[in-house]
Amino acid sequence: MPAWDRRMTALNENWEASRSFLFNIMVSAQGSFGSSVCMQCQERQWMLQCVECGSKRLCSACDAQVHEQYPFHDREAFVDGCFKHIPPTISVDESGKLKETVKWLKPSTLPSMCSVCHEEGTLTLNPASGFLVVVNQKGRFDFNNCVCCCSGCGFTPTIWSLRDVIKAGYWPGSPKNSTYLFDQNLFHYWDCLQNRMPGTSEVSFLKALGDFSQAKGRAFTITRTFSRAFKEWKFCIFEMDQAQGISWMSCPTCGVDQHSCHVDGNMKLYRYKTSGMLESVLFHVFLWTI
Repeated sequence: MPAWDRRMTALNENWEASRSFLFNIMVSAQGSFGSSVCMQCQERQWMLQCVECGSKRLCSACDAQVHEQYPFHDREAFVDGCFKHIPPTISVDESGKLKETVKWLKPSTLPSMCSVCHEEGTLTLNPASGFLVVVNQKGRFDFNNCVCCCSGCGFTPTIWSLRDVIKAGYWPGSPKNSTYLFDQNLFHYWDCLQNRMPGTSEVSFLKALGDFSQAKGRAFTITRTFSRAFKEWKFCIFEMDQAQGISWMSCPTCGVDQHSCHVDGNMKLYRYKTSGMLESVLFHVFLWTI
């Protein structure tokens, strides 16, 4: 038996032998086991679990404290004897019931001085109506909206200006409204996916993101503002490449002069002469010499 066949046979046998063991581990991980004390404070009873924090089991107070710095972690509440995925704006009270909580997504830096009265320490964050929606590679996250208000003069500066949005690594769904943001890493991922899988449906991609969001207890709908926002981001990246002298249109095969062109995109330049094959007639290809 060839070496490759032996490796594949051994691999299949290992998976078959491990299936029941892996199943039992997956089932046991869904239940309550071990100590009932919060792994963070070591005092109160744990109510939630965060796999992204190393499967830490936390009480409500520690959960709020820890995930103030990690708002995009997917948490699970232990309710009715099993774990249930919850969105960022949901927590668990002392009796083990789900409750709504205020969850803000704030820029890394907030102004310390009011730009109108020039007083320091007068700016405070206050709840506002609506939500701030962020879409990243894990899907959609809804956070409570908030406003910054000066207690001295009443001025309300914008928390998420376009500058703050870009500096934080996001991209606005609209240049006039910063309540629907896209993570630029999501755009990079979609760009790579399009390059490796031409013809991939954008609608299906957004629906897949929505499915993942729903599986994690979050909102499903991701609006089609993604399409226009991605195109604007892509054009901005193109302009930045032009400013750096980077050109993605140069072709090593064509050299100085363009060799050929395909009516429906870029075609492969087959080397029939060097391969010893007769040049075939590709009736579906229209070539013209430049």
